[in-house]
Amino acid sequence: MMKKVEISVIMPVYNAELFLAESLESILNQTFTNFELICVNDRSNDLSTEILLKYQDLDDRIKILTNNIRQGAAETRNRGMRAAIGTYFVFLDADDIFEKDMLELAFNAIEKYQSDIVMFEAMHMPTEKIHETIKKKHTEKYKEKYCRKTFSLKECEPWEIVNWTSAPWNKMYRRSFIESKKIYFQSLPCNNDVYFVIMGYMSDSKIIVLDEERNLVHVRDHYSVSRISYDRDPMCSYKAIKKIQEELIERDLFKDVYAHFYYRAFFEFIGAIKSAQSREKAQKFYDFLSYEGIRQICENHETYYAQSDEYIQNAFEKFRKKSFESRWYLEEGALKINIEKRKDFLLNYIRAVVDSGNKICIWGAGRNGRILINFLNDNAVKIDCILDMNTGKEGTYIGGYQIKRPEYLSYKAEKEYLVFVTSVWALDSASILAQKSTNKISVVGIHELLNI
Repeated sequence: MMKKVEISVIMPVYNAELFLAESLESILNQTFTNFELICVNDRSNDLSTEILLKYQDLDDRIKILTNNIRQGAAETRNRGMRAAIGTYFVFLDADDIFEKDMLELAFNAIEKYQSDIVMFEAMHMPTEKIHETIKKKHTEKYKEKYCRKTFSLKECEPWEIVNWTSAPWNKMYRRSFIESKKIYFQSLPCNNDVYFVIMGYMSDSKIIVLDEERNLVHVRDHYSVSRISYDRDPMCSYKAIKKIQEELIERDLFKDVYAHFYYRAFFEFIGAIKSAQSREKAQKFYDFLSYEGIRQICENHETYYAQSDEYIQNAFEKFRKKSFESRWYLEEGALKINIEKRKDFLLNYIRAVVDSGNKICIWGAGRNGRILINFLNDNAVKIDCILDMNTGKEGTYIGGYQIKRPEYLSYKAEKEYLVFVTSVWALDSASILAQKSTNKISVVGIHELLNI
């Protein structure tokens, strides 16, 4: 009798010769072994086919499917799902690296908690840093809410959904849930996983977050079939959101998740503008939202939209009240939403730090740094210094403060500092500086503090 397969790992493959072997190795060497690896070759014209055949000869857990014509990531994944026989689905890309216990940890969690979805940490990484492991500390409050029992989207604050990725590669799905809810990947040139992932969140699913602080998936930027599109058209974001809304209404789910939906819609639209291939496409999409898109998504469903909170209504109104050239959207996103929605918590935390004699420093003069600096200025919180490792920024100003090199803290007279680090990549550097400095320096990652 054929052995039951627990996990179907579904991997679209398109011209992945540079990294495919390494990616396959990191799956085949998993500590959990009862899985099938379905590689769907989307008409690769490099050495990907030869690499797949070589590994199939070495490991019979690999199944190769080949598309007759180029299909793109969505239909390629859908085909993999149709061919799968596992109890659970995992979707991975052909250029990423996976921690060897990823499948084991996710499988144990989904079995223990009988959830429909398990989420775990993943990190976008440049190729030169792909093997680095980044830890994201979870607070006890976070663990109690997300990691020790299943939860549904309806139990979460509407704005919290912006903290969850709309990509499938940091999740394990229960097959019966996906099939019963008729969830699939939407056939779009880009943003084709948004419908699948967001419908998964919003279909009354039982979710658990893995209590593991390491990034179990190392996501390589800019290479895979799922991230290379024929045309990075921001309108795909709108089509995905519109389809989600239509399905939620059709399935009588919208009334329960409309508030979460509007936060996610705004978040996706902002992301689409930022990632558009050209300024022209970004502005065209912006203008569409201003004159037509927001009306279709929001005002045509006024009964629900009017019940959404004031923050998100004001956010959508910015498309109409502010010009594309004002570039206000560049500082919108998950960090700004979390800062605004957890304003009281953050200010109380900072004031307690200041009252205990610490000086406040910001590490990072990029977009995230500007968001935090503007927030502190708006709330009359004095900053002692802004630090950045980019020598090109040294001596310039943000929010009235001059940017300095991190070593500046070591030169100052004996003081106590709390350094807010605005990038996960800088946490290690900040911690090393703190250890070497004669000053007492505490380092806090703003993303960790806010559980983003």
